[in-house]
Amino acid sequence: QSFSSQGVLSVTGGNLSVINDLNTANYSQTGGSVTGTGSLTVTNSFSQLAGSIALAGPVSITQASGNLAVGSISGSSITLAAPAGAISQTAALVTTGLLQATASNGIALTDAANKVAAISASTTGTGNMALTNAAVLDVQGITVANGNVDIDNTGAVSNSGTITASAGTIDITAHSPITVANTVTASGNITLAALTPNGSSNITINGAMSSTAGGISIQAYNNFIQNSNLSAALAIDVGSVAGSLTFGPGAYSIG
Repeated sequence: QSFSSQGVLSVTGGNLSVINDLNTANYSQTGGSVTGTGSLTVTNSFSQLAGSIALAGPVSITQASGNLAVGSISGSSITLAAPAGAISQTAALVTTGLLQATASNGIALTDAANKVAAISASTTGTGNMALTNAAVLDVQGITVANGNVDIDNTGAVSNSGTITASAGTIDITAHSPITVANTVTASGNITLAALTPNGSSNITINGAMSSTAGGISIQAYNNFIQNSNLSAALAIDVGSVAGSLTFGPGAYSIG
């Protein structure tokens, strides 16, 4: 039904079925599976060398010290925290809700089988934030203190929250349309690319984009629509392979 521990929960094989809440300070998994309608909360340390976690409820994992490496996890939402280290993965993350990741020294979630609907991420130290994903994606906010933002998405990408790389670059590639709906700011170059050869590969700029020391490059296979401002220290380059360029009344570019 439920489980609560201040010690270590070790899963080595078989299946542990959870109906309600599974709470533990320390979690170790070398095989088997954790499934059910419940949730999982880990508050101190986490190790997943093999096996899978597939729950209908939320999954929240905190690695209090050092790096956090996660394996196969699915849940209604996924929260990952490594306040004194970096976050990486060895297998796919799946959620129809929000993936929230906070780390000190970078976030690398680049498994090609990731399927997350939304992401919110932040870093406080030195390190990049990288995501590879295969689902329609809403970026609800990304802040990287000293590093780059790199998103490669199969599916449409939009940002309901701001994307900021205070001391780095921003590179977003979508194999479907990109819609900039909120502010995008970087010190280095900003690159957007939607070059899959089909009619949906459009890029629409509805939120301000600025690069304080670099340039802006936006390349769409189909249409490019600009309804907000672009500002860059270096060149601004926009283009369409097979569509049109449209500039709305709120569009202006400084670069």
